[in-house]
Amino acid sequence: MNHIFSVATYNIELSKRPEKLVNNIKTIADRGATAICLQELLKRDKFIIDMIVSKLGNNWEYEYFIGEEQDYFAHGCAILWNNSVLNITNTYRILLPKMNKLIATDMLLERIAGFKGLPMQRRCISSTFSFNNKEIRITSLHLDSMGGSKQRIKQLSYLLEYLKNSIDVDYEIIAGDFNSFEFHEYKRLQDIFSKYGFSDSTKSIDYSIDVNNIDFSDNGNNSKMYKLAADIIKKAVMLMNIHYRKKLDYIWIKGLFPINSERSNLLGSDHYPLISTITT
Repeated sequence: MNHIFSVATYNIELSKRPEKLVNNIKTIADRGATAICLQELLKRDKFIIDMIVSKLGNNWEYEYFIGEEQDYFAHGCAILWNNSVLNITNTYRILLPKMNKLIATDMLLERIAGFKGLPMQRRCISSTFSFNNKEIRITSLHLDSMGGSKQRIKQLSYLLEYLKNSIDVDYEIIAGDFNSFEFHEYKRLQDIFSKYGFSDSTKSIDYSIDVNNIDFSDNGNNSKMYKLAADIIKKAVMLMNIHYRKKLDYIWIKGLFPINSERSNLLGSDHYPLISTITT
């Protein structure tokens, strides 16, 4: 007997707009998502993951992996799931390969965006669940934005080998923000995922990010120069109605079959949540 369920992925932009994000995630759950993968999870005055679960109710649980840094460098990933459908059996917290340093152009781009211009430790979290007497593994990850496709493929290859050498599962899902900015990068993603038996359940979705939605505030850079530059850039984006859209987020599946996928055009982050309905 085949079983149908839905999984979502959502980069929540450093948890900057918690009220909107919590309501958006409640909407995703109400639309039938059984598991929700989050990226750019960050502790602020209130920890958004606690706010989300309080909103979703007692049937929802979570696991997360963030750093101990006292700034945005601590951001990481999480998985939320409906425990009336999925029963957790194990969790892995995985550090992805980190760059030793940024090249000059990447450092400049990072500083323009309000960041420190230093390599960041990327993290992912992977949990296994019992699902209708089968084992399913769900992984939430966020690959480097800097270092180009070579660095991202290095991180992805490391993760896929790590999972391959872990316990065997019947079904597998890897979802998150792959930062696939480069022109032919999707083909490289397809090649490496197909090597490990995965397919893209979201291939019908054309974009998942819009720069028009970026919140330029509070990136850990408190300099007057950055705040002025951020204000100018944001005003320019809004006045000229700039909408640079790109597909950065994916849901890859193994041993499962896609039914349909959608982008939910909910505002609250620079990314939109993606939802895939799949069957065993």
